[in-house]
Amino acid sequence: MILINKTIELKKFRSFINGLFTKYGQTHFHHYYGIESALIQNKHNDFYVAIDIKNSIVSAFGRKSSDTWECFFKGFPLLTTNNIDQNKIEGFVKEIKSILGANTLYFPLVYRTSRILSTFQNKDQFYIYERLSNQIIKPPFDQEEIWKRVRKRYGSRADKQKSKFEKDLHTKTFSGNDVKDMISNVESNSWKRIYKQDMFSRDNQIDYYNNLVKSGLAEIVFACNKTDLPVAFMINVEINKILYVLKWSYDDHFKKYSPGFYLLTVDLPRRYGDTKYKYIDLYGSLDSLKALVKTDEIKRVDVIFSDHRKEVKQFSRGKIAYDSRVRNNYEKNFGIKNLFNLD
Repeated sequence: MILINKTIELKKFRSFINGLFTKYGQTHFHHYYGIESALIQNKHNDFYVAIDIKNSIVSAFGRKSSDTWECFFKGFPLLTTNNIDQNKIEGFVKEIKSILGANTLYFPLVYRTSRILSTFQNKDQFYIYERLSNQIIKPPFDQEEIWKRVRKRYGSRADKQKSKFEKDLHTKTFSGNDVKDMISNVESNSWKRIYKQDMFSRDNQIDYYNNLVKSGLAEIVFACNKTDLPVAFMINVEINKILYVLKWSYDDHFKKYSPGFYLLTVDLPRRYGDTKYKYIDLYGSLDSLKALVKTDEIKRVDVIFSDHRKEVKQFSRGKIAYDSRVRNNYEKNFGIKNLFNLD
């Protein structure tokens, strides 16, 4: 096994990663640029890309605490072949745990559809518990049909918000560009900034997402005012005929235009309505805005590989309690803002 924590070292394995991704990649984390972006984001010695060339396995881990390391590949923890022997997966996990000197490895938000999940089930020291599902849109993605769904669920407000946006704002798309300054402009004025939920405050996410767009792997759609000032954005990436809606945010000065609502309910189906995606993954947790367009959900779990059962129970209780707050907020039809006690 090889551990890498610098982009210059990662380049040596670009061909290997690209070859594995082309055949078996399931998420943006598995793409070479997704992995490169992770190293750019994590500019310290507490993050490593793990590569097992012999058994064709790639993953990445960051230090969460003194003796706990978290898998960076959310959803699908490993990039590997479809028919890999389960013993090799278990061996990889045990080896990385040993090399990192960890008591615990944490695999967050693993999709129930992940083909390697069965490796972790019914095994000593592997603990699995349910997390909140994430929302998806199944085809067809016809713009008119999705808008009918939105109007049925949201009422007359839908047309009013759509009209208000289109009167003063418009959308622009970028891919293959450095958009860090444009993202920064939005994030700096987002409600998330005050409560440290923005990209600057959350592990340098801004460099991660900027590199995804700059590399051409992801596409970013901006909502702009009449002077082309970005006031909101949505970042999307297509992997293996699945469109992932990774991230969105808006400038709070323009909240009256409901730019997040417009980007999701109007621009998204208009932009991708004629595509042949398996589904559109709205990514992340339950959200009342996503509920306006969603047709289904994907179940997710956390997996913990640990020597300390007591610590696992304490850790999992915290995650389950957080999910309970999110679900309660969602069922009351409140937005994400409400979780942070905002007006």
